[in-house]
Amino acid sequence: MKSSNLIIRDNLDDMKGIYPDNVDLGNSLKSSTTSNFDLDFTHLLNEINHLIKNDLSIDEFTKQTFVQIKNYLNFETFLVLFYEREKILFKCSNDSDNNLSNYLNDFGIIRLVVQEKKSLFIAEPDCNSNASIKNLLIVPVIFSVSSFVIFCLKMDKDRNEVFNKNFSIFETIFNLAGYNIISKIVYDDNNRLIEDLKDREKELEQNIGLALAGKISLKSFHSLKNKTQIIISSFNLLQKFFSFNDEKFNKIFSILNNEIPNFSKSIKTISEVSKNITSEKSPVYLEVDKLLYEITDLLNLTDSGNKLKIEFNNITHSKIFGNYEKLLQGFLLLLFELIDHGIDKIKISNIEDAFRVTLIFNFNVPVNNFLCNLFEDSSNFKFVQIKNLFKSNYINILTKCSTENVEILISIPKRSSQFKSRKNLYVQNFDS
Repeated sequence: MKSSNLIIRDNLDDMKGIYPDNVDLGNSLKSSTTSNFDLDFTHLLNEINHLIKNDLSIDEFTKQTFVQIKNYLNFETFLVLFYEREKILFKCSNDSDNNLSNYLNDFGIIRLVVQEKKSLFIAEPDCNSNASIKNLLIVPVIFSVSSFVIFCLKMDKDRNEVFNKNFSIFETIFNLAGYNIISKIVYDDNNRLIEDLKDREKELEQNIGLALAGKISLKSFHSLKNKTQIIISSFNLLQKFFSFNDEKFNKIFSILNNEIPNFSKSIKTISEVSKNITSEKSPVYLEVDKLLYEITDLLNLTDSGNKLKIEFNNITHSKIFGNYEKLLQGFLLLLFELIDHGIDKIKISNIEDAFRVTLIFNFNVPVNNFLCNLFEDSSNFKFVQIKNLFKSNYINILTKCSTENVEILISIPKRSSQFKSRKNLYVQNFDS
């Protein structure tokens, strides 16, 4: 880049500031300027101030601002970029081509104007020699070290036409527009955060309720098991004392002979699983097929067992290594969440190598229920918790989503050695 093509506007720092609504920007300048040209700028400043006071969207405000500016500073293309922590959160231009934006980034122009906090005037890159020369005016509005707005105008004016006694007024206008853009974005972000916080609080309240219900159940299981055993003993005595032959009586006893032991088994199983989930134990080796069958058996003990059909396809007998309690909790929570989203059938298969077993959950998406949002950290707090349970077991999760089908790949380590390093741990979403 030739030095003759690069002009930096000095003393821009003096122009930074936010003007209050009750100040007439034009009249404040009118005392020091009396020409018709200066009075026209009074009108421009008041028009920009009027746009700021109106409840316009960021995009509409930006476009209307440059409609007003073009009456005083003719240009071919305008570009506005708002950066927050090196990410572009807002972009507006009257040109759909990204070449200008890419050039400002790739050649460090944006970094330069932000560091210097001064306006920049530079010849347009790759200008066709047969066409008239175009120049770029870049004006930064700095809100913080990591938050700033960049204004860029492409024009055929030279630097002397731009950097004249009236340029400070344009800097004022760009500052007003920039701070208004930033304030609108911050306001919108705050509203989104507030709504997100409300959703999180609502989910937390629901989880607290579930936790309380779980505590009550857990503390009641010992008493329930004792009462169930009393019922079984009483029933056995009843059968012993009443031995007369009656068809209705025998039918009742047949039903009770089947249901009472099943009820007792269910109570004991749920009690043991609940205690295991709430305890912290060391990782162990587990057989994949036995773990999955145990999970489906537990699911069938609840009402959810009637809502979800699970098909297994040649599940391996290989062993995996992990924390049994967290594996059980993660898989059950995942299945409950899928049921809540209307999934009624899942096919489970697996692939494996020397180091890992990867379970593949494949299911169709219900009509009008696009499930990819379920797997985004920002949209579903429950799934974040599920992933954290898996991550604690050094499990990798990948999701492949389409409008009709979803695959969840859950890769589980087979060796205890994989628990010594997190280098292989990753969690990704892939939208196909």
